[in-house]
Amino acid sequence: MKPFSTILFRLLASLPALFSAGAENRPNVVFLLTDDQSSYSLGCYGNKDVRTPHIDGLSLSGMTFDHHYDTTAICMASRVNVMTGLYEYRHGCNFDHGPLTEKLWKTSYPIRLRQAGYLTAFAGKFGFEVRKGTQKGRKFLPEEDFDKWGGGPGQTNYATAKNPSMKAYAKKYPHSSRS
Repeated sequence: MKPFSTILFRLLASLPALFSAGAENRPNVVFLLTDDQSSYSLGCYGNKDVRTPHIDGLSLSGMTFDHHYDTTAICMASRVNVMTGLYEYRHGCNFDHGPLTEKLWKTSYPIRLRQAGYLTAFAGKFGFEVRKGTQKGRKFLPEEDFDKWGGGPGQTNYATAKNPSMKAYAKKYPHSSRS
């Protein structure tokens, strides 16, 4: 297994090619982030009791990050770290200081991937809000910055019909709203 720093360096070094490649030559990017889940709860990491065939398949045919460091082990701030690539002291988004600035959000990897022609989607717990302009009271979930959206601000209602952010999805796929 290659060290995380080597894999991260190769990934970052390939970003210019990733963004300039034609649609037929670009790889798919699927990023899964879970709360409070041990890697040992997945089959691809050796758990024989839990069956996770789809994640196992993604792991076998793609890239997994087996070694990583979370510089901010607090939900909101760590999610912004992932989205922006910045340390918490640089992005300033945490429970005490509030939402991420729109200026920094516009430099996030979902925005850049969409600008490069990728279809972007988000589902689940977004975990932070974006501040509109300089007014502290104006904040939003960046639903319009994704092609497909099925998220919520935090611990949202995962019964799709009851989740305001997923009303369109629940209408299109009514069978899912029973979950």
